[in-house]
Amino acid sequence: MLDKLPEPTRTICAVAAFTGLTRSEIQALKWSDYEDGEIKVQRKVVNGVVGAPKTAAREAGVPVPPLLRQILAKYKTNKSFPPVADDWMFYGQKEKKPINMDNLSRREILNSSMVGGLAGTRFVADSVLG
Repeated sequence: MLDKLPEPTRTICAVAAFTGLTRSEIQALKWSDYEDGEIKVQRKVVNGVVGAPKTAAREAGVPVPPLLRQILAKYKTNKSFPPVADDWMFYGQKEKKPINMDNLSRREILNSSMVGGLAGTRFVADSVLG
């Protein structure tokens, strides 16, 4: 299923599935949060506002399995999503701010499910990103 999704949707869904991070945590990830095989949740984004994680426990490192490491490495070298000044991992193309997960769910995931015939993609949009 992931291979049928466009970037950055593919990588965002992989991060959600492999780490259990919330949409607000994924939206706020910076490349500097990912090192030595783990992701450290430093912030969250809710309604476009960057803030502290919900609990201190979230600031502990989340292990990144080998397959997700490969997916992140491939995404990082994708020339369509070059590094931006604020180091956001997933950002909107126009403003270079954290990506809007509602737009991503509506535009990318649901469109891919309709065009590509991805059974169960609505479930991903609703439960993983919603």
